[in-house]
Amino acid sequence: MITTEEAERIDGEFTNAFEMETVSCRQAAEKMYDAWQDLYSIMERENNYSDKLGSDILDWQIGNWANDVTMALHNAGLYKKCIEVNRQILKISWGNGGELFHENARRDIADEYSGSGNIQKCYQLYEEYLNADPLWGWGWIGYFRQLNDHDDTKYEQVLNELYEKVRSGVEFRDKEDLYRELGDEYNTLGNQERADFFYGLEDNEKAIRQKNMFANTVSTSETEKAIEKITHRSQNFPKEAFQVLTENEEEAKPYLRESLEKAIREKTDLDSDYQLHFYALFLLGQFQDKEAFPKITELVSLPPEVVSYLIGDAVTSGLSDILYNTYDGDLNRLKQMIADIKIDEYVRADVLDVMGQLYLDGEIPETDWKSFLLQKIHGAQGYDHIYNRIADLICRCHFVDMLPEIRYMLDHDLMDEGYLGKYDSCVDLMFDYGEEEETFCAKSMDAAECLKSWAMFADSSTKNPDMSEKDLEKMFRAMERAVNPLIRKKKIGRNDPCPCGSGKKYKFCCMNKPKEPLDEIETPEERRRWLERYPAVGDERKHGRVYLNDYYDRESIETDKILYLGLMHRPGPIWNRDEQKENRRTKEYLYLAFQRTVEMANRERVTSLAEFDKKHSIHYRCEEWIGRLLELLKDAGDQAMYKEVDNWTKTMKK
Repeated sequence: MITTEEAERIDGEFTNAFEMETVSCRQAAEKMYDAWQDLYSIMERENNYSDKLGSDILDWQIGNWANDVTMALHNAGLYKKCIEVNRQILKISWGNGGELFHENARRDIADEYSGSGNIQKCYQLYEEYLNADPLWGWGWIGYFRQLNDHDDTKYEQVLNELYEKVRSGVEFRDKEDLYRELGDEYNTLGNQERADFFYGLEDNEKAIRQKNMFANTVSTSETEKAIEKITHRSQNFPKEAFQVLTENEEEAKPYLRESLEKAIREKTDLDSDYQLHFYALFLLGQFQDKEAFPKITELVSLPPEVVSYLIGDAVTSGLSDILYNTYDGDLNRLKQMIADIKIDEYVRADVLDVMGQLYLDGEIPETDWKSFLLQKIHGAQGYDHIYNRIADLICRCHFVDMLPEIRYMLDHDLMDEGYLGKYDSCVDLMFDYGEEEETFCAKSMDAAECLKSWAMFADSSTKNPDMSEKDLEKMFRAMERAVNPLIRKKKIGRNDPCPCGSGKKYKFCCMNKPKEPLDEIETPEERRRWLERYPAVGDERKHGRVYLNDYYDRESIETDKILYLGLMHRPGPIWNRDEQKENRRTKEYLYLAFQRTVEMANRERVTSLAEFDKKHSIHYRCEEWIGRLLELLKDAGDQAMYKEVDNWTKTMKK
């Protein structure tokens, strides 16, 4: 029996192979081939040629791997190895879809001979297949496709032969697909009469199939009416139709899946008023229909302009939840989509969210998740929206050890600072925990709730009347109060207890002491207010959370707080800013941080800014904030301070 160690090794081999696809298609295919041969050798050893080897790790993936390895070998031009793997697939007894696996393998073997240049062997195999199984629709499709590429005369003979057989009443398997393909072929040849003949047969088969699906269902007419109501755009949200479909989930699924196939097939030729495929995405997500996952991923993997035409804003408003709720366990499919730069970057970012949620669910081990993210980051070729999402996921997974990767992405312009903000904002997010449990995808969906407020509907709650000038003024005043609340300073009497906590009266303690340097810049109350968003240090802790003092010493944190007060973005109305006051405050905080930095560097005999950053920097690197300080000192004409800071910085750069 296969051991857990063997199963984990093979799983790891396939995972490593998929990760190589972004580097080299051929090398990845070779790796997949090796992993498949490792798997097949175990089947030979155990004399168990089936997709059930008794391993929870492997059994659900063997079918996916069979498809993936043959596709990779074909794309890499490794035809002989592809033929070998397909011959092995023919020996396997498949539990589900066995006939389809074997039919696909036979077609692949013939097609690979064609790819390798042996077209006569390809023809010979197809003729052998069809003599043995003359009703095999996809066998005929494969055969006439090859003839079309190499033998025009024989190609037209076969098409005419099939036309006569269909007219005489021969019933092929996969006939709906065969009719569609024959219609396309005759359309290309310019024979519109025969093209229309086969397209009509295809439509008839669809109608029969859908009718049969509902033949024994009591609520068929009700479901069909609901489907009809959501097939095209409507002025108002079709609430009642959604309710009917929710109550008749199993009856609705085939219609919804068929609408996805229609959208995939017609692409931008799809009637712009057709809406069923769009609603289907959300309803199938609500139904958590795993069977729909391959079609959904195929649809959203179409060229970006096609995806935009078909589903519009759903790419950024709901797609990640749809993918997560229909996910069928094919992790390699998710990885392939993320790696495929031809797929819309926002779609790939949604797929990343699905993988992030699978990590939170415990489906992907932390080491594997981090390894995958690292491989994506360091294999980057330039800016891509997925790196914004990778940074977001790193922060929200609280992977503090991956902060250098965020710095790397920012330094190499892989990210857009407008997405999460600069590095300091990423640090804040890394240590931030909301009140609710972190999630990247919704674990359940309500299609009606997701869609009813969309602006596409006249009854949408988002359609508000224009605000009056008075209302706008009130709103702006409220915004200003929210971001700049009045801080009331509490007056301390001479005989009151000293706020320092010494127990003495204020007049005998701190009343006549000189102010602390920080208090010369802003009051303690003001500093507390602007440090509310500063990451939790860890004086009070909750289980499972990360805190600053897990990674940095107290002196580094206190110095970083001073920098944070000087450099953090302070929100407020732009019409009420005092830039001169802000620059003066920033300069004073940065100079105070500079003095502390010099003291720490001298005490610890640190000789370079890079060394200091490695030991102490949290939100800001020395070169960044010292550069800003020098600008402010120069603008203010503080020559002595400027010279002091500049000279020390130069010695630390030597």
